[in-house]
Amino acid sequence: MELEVKYKVKEFPVKLIETLGFEKSKESHQIDRYFIVDKVLNKKRTYLRLRQDVLKENFSFDLHQIISDIAADETEIALHSLNDIFDTEKILNVLGYPFVCEVDKHRTVYKKDSIKLVFDIVKNLGNFIEIEMIGEETQENENILFQVAKQLSLEENDRVVKKGYPDLILKREK
Repeated sequence: MELEVKYKVKEFPVKLIETLGFEKSKESHQIDRYFIVDKVLNKKRTYLRLRQDVLKENFSFDLHQIISDIAADETEIALHSLNDIFDTEKILNVLGYPFVCEVDKHRTVYKKDSIKLVFDIVKNLGNFIEIEMIGEETQENENILFQVAKQLSLEENDRVVKKGYPDLILKREK
C-alpha cells in the first residue's frame, strides 16, 4: 500500500533535502489521462488513468483506490506502446468511461531509505511535494511521513488532503 502526504509549495528545498541525506533517483514527464475521478466504487474513492512517461516512453493503466487520508491501494499495469494507450482509451470509452481530464507534470524523485520525496511541477496548478512510502497504514508510518514534512518545514495549512491532481484541475476548471 502506498502511504503519502502532499503539500503545495512555492519552491523545492533541494539543498535542504540533500542535507537530510536524500539523493535524486529519477526524473520524468508524465501525462495522465483520467477516466474516473473520485467516484465511489466498492465503497472506496476510485481513480482510473492512463499514464505516459514522455521521457522514458513508459506507459501504464492504473487503478487507485483511496483507503484513507494518507493511504491508497494502487494497481498498475504496464502497457507496451502508445498504441496500447489509444486502444485502452477506446475500450474505456466503449465501456462508458469517457476522458475526464489530463494532468501534465514534470516529476523529480529523491530517495532515502524507504522514503521518497516527489517534486511535481503540475501544469496549471503549480508546485507540490509528496512524501511517500510503501507499507501498512500504522501510526508509526504516519509519524514518519509527518516527521519528514516537519524536517522540510512544510506547514499543515499547505497540505492537500483528500484531493488528487485531477480533483484540483477539475475544481480549477469550474
